[in-house]
Amino acid sequence: MNDSGTFGVSGTRPFAGEGGRGEHVLVERRSLNPKDALRNTVEHRLSWDGLRSGNWGTTLLFDGPGKTSSSKRRPSPAAHPRSSKARRQTAAVEPPRTPTPPLTIDSIQSTFNPFPLFHIRWHLLPEVVLLDSALAIALYRLNSMIPTSTYSTIFPIPIAFLSITVVLVPFITLFRRPTSYFKAPFTDERGYRDPNAADDGVAAALVLPVLLAAACYWDTYTEPSPTSHIGLENIAPLVNVWVASGLNPVPNVPGSELLGSARATAQTLFKARHQLVLLTALNTGVLLLHLVMARTFLKIERLPKSNTKRFFGFMAVSGVVSMSINATFAAWDWGTRAGLPISPFEAGMSTFIQQASFYIVSRLARRGFTLGELNTMTAAGNALCLEFWRLSRSRWTFKRGYPDVPPTFRTATPIVVFQSVLIPGAFLSGFLLSPLLVISRHIAQKPSHRLKWPTERERHRRLLAAGVYLGLAGIIFLMLGGWASWVLGSKGGLRRPWLWAISFVLSGGDGIAPSEGWRWKRIILSAYWLGVLVAAVGGWQTRLVRARRIRMKNAQGSETSKTTGKGMKEGSKVGAELAREEKSFHASLNMRRKFFHALAVAMFVPGIAFDPSFTSLAFSVAFAFFTFCEYARYFALYPVGAPLHIFFSEFVDSKDSGPVILSHFYLLTGCAGGLWLEGRGVNRFTGVLILGIGDAMASVVGKLIGRLRWPGTSKTVEGTIAFVVSIMFCAWVLRFTGLTSDFSMLRYMVATTLAGLLEACSAQNDNLVIPIFMWSMVSLLNV
Repeated sequence: MNDSGTFGVSGTRPFAGEGGRGEHVLVERRSLNPKDALRNTVEHRLSWDGLRSGNWGTTLLFDGPGKTSSSKRRPSPAAHPRSSKARRQTAAVEPPRTPTPPLTIDSIQSTFNPFPLFHIRWHLLPEVVLLDSALAIALYRLNSMIPTSTYSTIFPIPIAFLSITVVLVPFITLFRRPTSYFKAPFTDERGYRDPNAADDGVAAALVLPVLLAAACYWDTYTEPSPTSHIGLENIAPLVNVWVASGLNPVPNVPGSELLGSARATAQTLFKARHQLVLLTALNTGVLLLHLVMARTFLKIERLPKSNTKRFFGFMAVSGVVSMSINATFAAWDWGTRAGLPISPFEAGMSTFIQQASFYIVSRLARRGFTLGELNTMTAAGNALCLEFWRLSRSRWTFKRGYPDVPPTFRTATPIVVFQSVLIPGAFLSGFLLSPLLVISRHIAQKPSHRLKWPTERERHRRLLAAGVYLGLAGIIFLMLGGWASWVLGSKGGLRRPWLWAISFVLSGGDGIAPSEGWRWKRIILSAYWLGVLVAAVGGWQTRLVRARRIRMKNAQGSETSKTTGKGMKEGSKVGAELAREEKSFHASLNMRRKFFHALAVAMFVPGIAFDPSFTSLAFSVAFAFFTFCEYARYFALYPVGAPLHIFFSEFVDSKDSGPVILSHFYLLTGCAGGLWLEGRGVNRFTGVLILGIGDAMASVVGKLIGRLRWPGTSKTVEGTIAFVVSIMFCAWVLRFTGLTSDFSMLRYMVATTLAGLLEACSAQNDNLVIPIFMWSMVSLLNV
C-alpha cells in the first residue's frame, strides 16, 4: 500500500472476482485514457520485479511470500523484449514505484459473487410457491388416509419420492442461467413456444400431473355415498351393459352377481386411481431423467441435425428407458411376495407413450406448447391410452369366465368407451390420413405455375377431399366403430355403438332402460345447443361482413379525398365517421375471445346441471369435431379449409404462435374437465366458471380500470379481484338456485383465491392450467 492509501501505482483500488469461481485474481481498474497506456506498461514491469524480490507487505491470502495469488504464473519480462531506446523512454516517463501486492483478505470486496453463472428467476417465485404448496397439501391428504368400511385397504404412496420432488421443484425452476430453457432430449427451442414470450413451465410439468392424479385419488376416498352411487348420474355401469348384451359371467364365480354394484365400482375405481398416482409419479421421474440427459450428454449441439436421425435416436433412448423400467419392475414383482400394485407391462408402456409424445408432439405442433403444457396434455393422453387397453383386456376376460369391473381411472361406463374411441381415434385418423392431407396442403399452397398440372388444380383438390372424407368414414364406422361395438357387446354388430347412442339420446335413460320421467330432455338440450351456437356464429359472421364493408367504404372515401379539394373535406369527414363506426363494431382481440368464453357459460351450465352424463358425451364429440376442423384448416381441405382458417384466425393470440391453433381445444378441455374427471357438486362447474366468468371478468376489469400490476407480469390486481369475486358470486347463485349441492363457501373462496393468484403470475396457457389447478384444490380442500 502506498503512502496515499491506494493499492499499486495507478491510484485505483483493485477488486476480486474477475477470474471466475475457481480462482481469485488481482485486477486493477485502469484508466481508459490512451495517454496512460505507456505508464501501465511500466507498472506491470515494476510489479513483476517486486514479485521476484518477494517484498509483498502483509497478510497474504494464500501461501507464504514469493507466491502469486493466481493459479497461472505471469510471463517473464524476458518473454516480451523491448529495444533499449523504448526502455529508456519508459524509464524517463515514470519513476519507479512500489509494486502492486497480490490479493489479500483485506482487499476482497463484498461484491464478489461465488455463483456468477446462475441467476435467480424471482418472477417465477409466486408460481412455484403456489404449485409446490398445492402438491404439499396433496401429499398431506394422501398420507392421512385411514381404512374405512368401504376401503378396507389403503395402498402405499411413494411419499419419499414425491417429497423430494416438492423440494427439487424450486431449485430446478428458480436457480438457472438467464438463457436456460428446459426441453426434452433431441428437441430444440423451435419445438416449444417462444422462450422470449413465455417461461418453459418446468414447475407445471413436474407438479400438475401428479397433483391432478392425487386429487382424483382423494376425491374417490372422500365420496360421501360410495355404496349407493359413484360417478355421473343417469348412466349405467359398463358391466350391466355387458350383462344386458348377453356377456354373462360364469355363474359359479364367487361374487359375480355383485360386479355391477356401486360398492364394487367404488373399490375398483379407488384401486385404479391409486395406480394412476403411481404411474404419474413414475412418469415424473422419467421427465426428470430426460431433463438431466438434455443438459449433459444429450445436448442438442452434440446431436445430428437430421430430423430423421433425431427421431430414431429419441425412440431408441425412450425404448431403452422403458425396457429398463419394465425389467426392473418385473424382477421386483417376481421377488415380492405380495406383488407390485402396478403391472410391469403397463409401467413400461406408459413411460414409452409419455416419452414418445415429447418428441412427436413438439415436432408436429411446433411452438404450440411450453414444456409444462406439453407434459400435462401428454399425461392426459397417456391415461386415455391406458384406459383403452384396460377396457379391451376386461372385455376379453369377462367373456372367458374371469369377470371383473374394468379398472379404468374413471367409472367404467359406455361414456368412457365412447371417449376412448372419439378422442384417441381423432388423432389416429389424422395419422392414417396424413399422406392425403399433406398432398392437399402442398397443392393449396404452391403457386399454379409451379404445379405439374396447373389447370387440374381444383379437380385434384376435390379428389383429395373426397378421399379424405371416405377414409374418415371408413375409420369411424369400421375401425373405431368395430372396436366400440365389440366392447359394448356383440349384439347388433357394427351398428351397436350408433344404435346405443341413438337410444341413449331418444330414450333419456341410462343406456339400458328408458327414462321414467322426462324422456325428451336430451333432444331439447341438443336443440338448445344448436340454436345458441348458430345464433352466435351467425351473428359473428354478420359482424365480420359489416366490418369489411365499412373498411371498403373507408378506402373509397380516402380515394375521393385525394382527387379534389372539396372531396378532401368530404372524404375526411366520411372517413372519420366510418372509422368511429368501424371501431364500435370491430372489437379487440381480447373482446373477441371473451365473447366465446361467455358463450360457453350459456351453453354448458344447463347441460352440466340437468344431464351431466349426456353433456360429458357431447364434450367428447365436440373435441373430435374440433380435431377434424383443425385438420381441414391446416391442410386446406376443400371446401371447408379456407373458411375455417379465416374464422379461427380471428381468435389467435400470442399463445397460438405455432402452426396449430389450440385456443378452442383448451377452452373446450377446460370447460369439460369437471365432468370428464367426474367431480362432485360445484366442482363440476369449475372449468365453466373459471373460463366463462372469472377469466372474462378479470380481462375486462383489468383492461378498463386496472392500475396496480403484479410484479413481473401485465396482469392487474383489480383483474384478480374481479376473477375471485365473480366466480364466488356465480357459485353462490348456483347453490341458491339448487343447481348444485351445498358446499363450504369459505373453502371454495380459498381455492378460488389460489387459482386467481396462479392465473395472475403464471405464463402458461390459463385455459388449460387454471381449471386443472382449481379442480384439484377444490377436491383436496373438501369443498
